[in-house]
Amino acid sequence: MSARSGTRGQLEMGERALRFGVVAEAKSDALRGCRLADRLFLKWIDWLKPEQLPALRSWVGLDQNPDRMFVDGYYLDIHDAKKLHQERRLPQRHGRFSGEVRAAIYAVELLNRTEPPIEGILYLRDGDTSGPSRLADAESARDQCNRGDNMAIGIPNQCMDAWVVAGFEPPPDEQEIVNRERKRLGFGPMDGSHRLSHKKSHPKSAKQVLATLSCNDAERISQCLEAPLETLDARGQNNGYCKFTESIKASLYKIISDASSETSSN
Repeated sequence: MSARSGTRGQLEMGERALRFGVVAEAKSDALRGCRLADRLFLKWIDWLKPEQLPALRSWVGLDQNPDRMFVDGYYLDIHDAKKLHQERRLPQRHGRFSGEVRAAIYAVELLNRTEPPIEGILYLRDGDTSGPSRLADAESARDQCNRGDNMAIGIPNQCMDAWVVAGFEPPPDEQEIVNRERKRLGFGPMDGSHRLSHKKSHPKSAKQVLATLSCNDAERISQCLEAPLETLDARGQNNGYCKFTESIKASLYKIISDASSETSSN
Protein backbone atom coordinates (compact mmCIF):
# COMPACT_ATOMS: atom_id res chain seq x y z
CA MET A 1 0.00 0.00 0.00
CA SER A 2 1.25 3.50 -0.76
CA ALA A 3 1.25 6.49 1.58
CA ARG A 4 -2.04 7.58 0.10
CA SER A 5 -4.42 6.25 2.73
CA GLY A 6 -3.01 4.96 6.02
CA THR A 7 -0.88 7.96 6.86
CA ARG A 8 -3.81 10.23 6.11
CA GLY A 9 -5.75 8.47 8.83
CA GLN A 10 -2.72 8.72 11.08
CA LEU A 11 -2.69 12.51 10.64
CA GLU A 12 -6.40 12.72 11.34
CA MET A 13 -5.94 10.78 14.58
CA GLY A 14 -3.22 13.18 15.70
CA GLU A 15 -0.51 10.56 16.14
CA ARG A 16 3.14 11.58 16.49
CA ALA A 17 4.83 12.82 13.35
CA LEU A 18 7.59 10.65 11.93
CA ARG A 19 10.96 11.93 13.17
CA PHE A 20 13.65 12.34 10.53
CA GLY A 21 17.13 13.30 11.71
CA VAL A 22 19.03 15.80 9.56
CA VAL A 23 22.80 16.00 9.09
CA ALA A 24 24.17 18.95 7.13
CA GLU A 25 27.14 21.29 6.86
CA ALA A 26 25.18 24.51 7.24
CA LYS A 27 21.74 25.87 8.01
CA SER A 28 21.13 26.80 4.37
CA ASP A 29 21.91 23.25 3.23
CA ALA A 30 19.54 21.76 5.81
CA LEU A 31 16.79 24.15 4.75
CA ARG A 32 17.23 23.47 1.05
CA GLY A 33 17.53 19.70 1.35
CA CYS A 34 14.48 19.40 3.61
CA ARG A 35 12.42 21.73 1.45
CA LEU A 36 13.18 19.63 -1.62
CA ALA A 37 12.34 16.43 0.27
CA ASP A 38 9.02 17.94 1.34
CA ARG A 39 8.24 18.87 -2.26
CA LEU A 40 8.82 15.25 -3.25
CA PHE A 41 6.50 14.03 -0.50
CA LEU A 42 3.83 16.43 -1.79
CA LYS A 43 4.33 15.08 -5.31
CA TRP A 44 4.18 11.41 -4.37
CA ILE A 45 1.34 11.62 -1.82
CA ASP A 46 -1.60 12.96 -3.75
CA TRP A 47 -3.80 13.86 -0.76
CA LEU A 48 -1.05 15.62 1.21
CA LYS A 49 -1.28 19.40 1.54
CA PRO A 50 1.61 21.70 2.55
CA GLU A 51 -0.06 22.62 5.84
CA GLN A 52 -0.15 18.92 6.78
CA LEU A 53 3.61 18.42 6.50
CA PRO A 54 4.40 19.23 10.16
CA ALA A 55 1.94 16.54 11.26
CA LEU A 56 3.47 14.03 8.84
CA ARG A 57 7.17 14.50 9.60
CA SER A 58 9.45 16.52 11.83
CA TRP A 59 13.04 17.40 10.91
CA VAL A 60 15.20 16.97 14.01
CA GLY A 61 18.79 17.45 15.10
CA LEU A 62 20.53 16.17 18.20
CA ASP A 63 18.58 18.59 20.39
CA GLN A 64 16.70 21.85 20.06
CA ASN A 65 19.85 23.96 19.76
CA PRO A 66 18.82 27.44 18.50
CA ASP A 67 22.14 27.67 16.64
CA ARG A 68 21.18 24.59 14.67
CA MET A 69 17.61 25.61 13.89
CA PHE A 70 16.14 26.44 10.49
CA VAL A 71 12.64 27.38 9.45
CA ASP A 72 11.36 23.79 9.24
CA GLY A 73 13.21 22.18 12.14
CA TYR A 74 16.67 21.38 13.50
CA TYR A 75 19.81 19.73 12.16
CA LEU A 76 23.07 18.22 13.37
CA ASP A 77 26.11 20.01 11.96
CA ILE A 78 28.54 17.40 10.62
CA HIS A 79 31.43 19.53 11.91
CA ASP A 80 30.14 19.13 15.50
CA ALA A 81 29.74 15.37 15.33
CA LYS A 82 33.18 14.25 16.54
CA LYS A 83 33.21 16.61 19.53
CA LEU A 84 29.66 15.71 20.56
CA HIS A 85 30.38 12.00 20.16
CA GLN A 86 33.36 12.33 22.51
CA GLU A 87 31.49 14.52 25.02
CA ARG A 88 28.75 11.92 25.30
CA ARG A 89 31.31 9.15 25.67
CA LEU A 90 29.73 6.99 23.02
CA PRO A 91 31.56 3.75 22.19
CA GLN A 92 34.25 4.08 19.55
CA ARG A 93 33.72 1.96 16.45
CA HIS A 94 36.86 0.03 15.63
CA GLY A 95 38.11 -0.24 12.08
CA ARG A 96 40.14 1.62 9.50
CA PHE A 97 37.85 4.39 8.28
CA SER A 98 38.63 7.58 6.43
CA GLY A 99 38.00 10.83 8.25
CA GLU A 100 34.89 11.42 6.15
CA VAL A 101 33.41 8.02 6.94
CA ARG A 102 34.17 8.35 10.64
CA ALA A 103 32.56 11.82 10.81
CA ALA A 104 29.43 10.42 9.18
CA ILE A 105 29.41 7.47 11.59
CA TYR A 106 29.67 9.85 14.56
CA ALA A 107 26.69 11.85 13.25
CA VAL A 108 24.51 8.82 12.59
CA GLU A 109 25.32 7.22 15.95
CA LEU A 110 24.43 10.45 17.75
CA LEU A 111 21.07 10.65 16.00
CA ASN A 112 20.43 6.97 16.63
CA ARG A 113 20.38 7.74 20.36
CA THR A 114 17.89 10.60 20.31
CA GLU A 115 14.62 10.37 22.22
CA PRO A 116 11.99 9.81 21.02
CA PRO A 117 13.73 7.56 18.50
CA ILE A 118 14.08 8.70 14.91
CA GLU A 119 12.58 6.75 12.04
CA GLY A 120 15.01 7.91 9.37
CA ILE A 121 17.93 10.20 8.53
CA LEU A 122 18.54 12.76 5.80
CA TYR A 123 22.29 13.12 5.27
CA LEU A 124 23.41 16.13 3.23
CA ARG A 125 27.03 16.83 2.32
CA ASP A 126 28.58 18.90 -0.48
CA GLY A 127 30.49 16.75 -2.94
CA ASP A 128 33.20 19.40 -3.40
CA THR A 129 35.68 17.87 -5.87
CA SER A 130 35.18 14.34 -4.50
CA GLY A 131 31.51 13.71 -5.20
CA PRO A 132 31.57 9.96 -6.01
CA SER A 133 33.92 9.11 -3.14
CA ARG A 134 31.96 11.28 -0.70
CA LEU A 135 28.78 9.46 -1.72
CA ALA A 136 30.55 6.14 -1.18
CA ASP A 137 31.75 7.35 2.24
CA ALA A 138 28.19 8.24 3.27
CA GLU A 139 26.92 4.87 2.07
CA SER A 140 29.70 3.14 4.02
CA ALA A 141 28.70 4.99 7.21
CA ARG A 142 25.06 4.08 6.61
CA ASP A 143 25.99 0.39 6.31
CA GLN A 144 28.30 0.49 9.33
CA CYS A 145 25.47 1.90 11.44
CA ASN A 146 22.93 -0.59 10.09
CA ARG A 147 20.70 2.17 8.77
CA GLY A 148 19.97 0.27 5.57
CA ASP A 149 17.18 1.89 3.58
CA ASN A 150 16.27 4.25 6.44
CA MET A 151 18.87 6.87 5.50
CA ALA A 152 18.55 9.19 2.53
CA ILE A 153 21.73 10.69 1.11
CA GLY A 154 22.13 13.92 -0.84
CA ILE A 155 25.59 14.76 -2.22
CA PRO A 156 25.37 17.79 -4.55
CA ASN A 157 27.99 18.08 -7.27
CA GLN A 158 29.86 20.18 -6.29
CA CYS A 159 27.71 22.04 -3.77
CA MET A 160 24.11 22.76 -2.82
CA ASP A 161 24.25 26.10 -4.64
CA ALA A 162 24.47 24.11 -7.88
CA TRP A 163 21.01 22.65 -7.20
CA VAL A 164 19.68 26.14 -6.63
CA VAL A 165 21.24 27.45 -9.84
CA ALA A 166 19.60 24.57 -11.71
CA GLY A 167 16.20 25.87 -10.57
CA PHE A 168 16.77 29.44 -11.72
CA GLU A 169 14.41 30.81 -14.36
CA PRO A 170 15.07 34.39 -15.51
CA PRO A 171 12.26 36.79 -16.26
CA PRO A 172 12.21 37.75 -19.97
CA ASP A 173 13.77 41.15 -19.35
CA GLU A 174 16.77 39.59 -17.59
CA GLN A 175 17.69 36.93 -20.11
CA GLU A 176 20.73 39.00 -21.03
CA ILE A 177 22.22 38.28 -17.58
CA VAL A 178 22.05 34.56 -18.32
CA ASN A 179 23.54 35.12 -21.76
CA ARG A 180 26.49 37.01 -20.28
CA GLU A 181 27.11 34.27 -17.74
CA ARG A 182 26.88 31.61 -20.45
CA LYS A 183 29.47 33.46 -22.50
CA ARG A 184 31.77 33.97 -19.51
CA LEU A 185 31.52 30.37 -18.29
CA GLY A 186 31.50 28.68 -21.68
CA PHE A 187 28.32 26.78 -20.86
CA GLY A 188 24.77 27.45 -19.69
CA PRO A 189 24.78 27.80 -15.91
CA MET A 190 21.41 26.10 -15.31
CA ASP A 191 21.95 23.08 -17.56
CA GLY A 192 25.64 22.92 -16.63
CA SER A 193 25.29 23.48 -12.89
CA HIS A 194 27.39 20.37 -12.21
CA ARG A 195 30.35 22.15 -13.81
CA LEU A 196 30.26 24.97 -11.27
CA SER A 197 32.78 25.04 -8.43
CA HIS A 198 32.20 24.87 -4.69
CA LYS A 199 35.06 27.31 -4.15
CA LYS A 200 33.90 30.87 -3.54
CA SER A 201 36.98 32.40 -5.21
CA HIS A 202 36.84 30.20 -8.31
CA PRO A 203 35.89 31.93 -11.61
CA LYS A 204 33.08 29.37 -11.95
CA SER A 205 31.94 29.58 -8.31
CA ALA A 206 28.39 28.32 -7.95
CA LYS A 207 27.75 30.80 -5.16
CA GLN A 208 28.90 33.74 -7.28
CA VAL A 209 26.96 32.57 -10.33
CA LEU A 210 23.82 32.28 -8.20
CA ALA A 211 24.38 35.78 -6.80
CA THR A 212 24.80 37.19 -10.31
CA LEU A 213 21.74 35.47 -11.78
CA SER A 214 19.50 36.40 -8.85
CA CYS A 215 20.93 39.91 -8.42
CA ASN A 216 21.78 38.63 -4.93
CA ASP A 217 18.09 38.77 -3.99
CA ALA A 218 17.27 36.29 -1.18
CA GLU A 219 13.63 35.93 -2.28
CA ARG A 220 14.61 35.09 -5.84
CA ILE A 221 17.17 32.58 -4.60
CA SER A 222 14.45 30.95 -2.49
CA GLN A 223 12.17 30.79 -5.53
CA CYS A 224 14.73 28.61 -7.33
CA LEU A 225 13.78 25.77 -4.99
CA GLU A 226 10.17 26.15 -6.19
CA ALA A 227 11.07 25.43 -9.81
CA PRO A 228 9.00 22.65 -11.42
CA LEU A 229 10.32 19.30 -10.26
CA GLU A 230 10.47 18.23 -13.89
CA THR A 231 12.92 21.07 -14.52
CA LEU A 232 15.09 20.05 -11.58
CA ASP A 233 15.01 16.43 -12.81
CA ALA A 234 16.03 17.42 -16.34
CA ARG A 235 18.90 19.58 -15.09
CA GLY A 236 19.86 17.28 -12.23
CA GLN A 237 21.19 14.24 -14.05
CA ASN A 238 24.80 15.18 -13.33
CA ASN A 239 24.65 17.49 -10.29
CA GLY A 240 23.55 14.84 -7.79
CA TYR A 241 19.92 15.92 -7.55
CA CYS A 242 18.43 12.88 -9.31
CA LYS A 243 20.39 10.50 -7.09
CA PHE A 244 19.04 12.46 -4.12
CA THR A 245 15.43 11.99 -5.26
CA GLU A 246 16.04 8.27 -5.78
CA SER A 247 17.46 8.00 -2.28
CA ILE A 248 14.53 9.90 -0.76
CA LYS A 249 12.06 7.59 -2.49
CA ALA A 250 13.88 4.44 -1.39
CA SER A 251 14.20 5.54 2.23
CA LEU A 252 12.16 8.34 3.81
CA TYR A 253 9.20 7.95 1.46
CA LYS A 254 9.31 4.19 2.04
CA ILE A 255 9.15 4.83 5.79
CA ILE A 256 6.03 6.93 5.25
CA SER A 257 4.54 4.20 3.06
CA ASP A 258 5.31 1.49 5.62
CA ALA A 259 3.74 3.61 8.36
CA SER A 260 0.66 3.92 6.12
CA SER A 261 0.38 0.17 5.72
CA GLU A 262 0.76 -0.43 9.47
CA THR A 263 -1.79 2.23 10.38
CA SER A 264 -4.39 1.07 7.88
CA SER A 265 -4.08 -2.57 8.99
CA ASN A 266 -4.81 -1.74 12.64
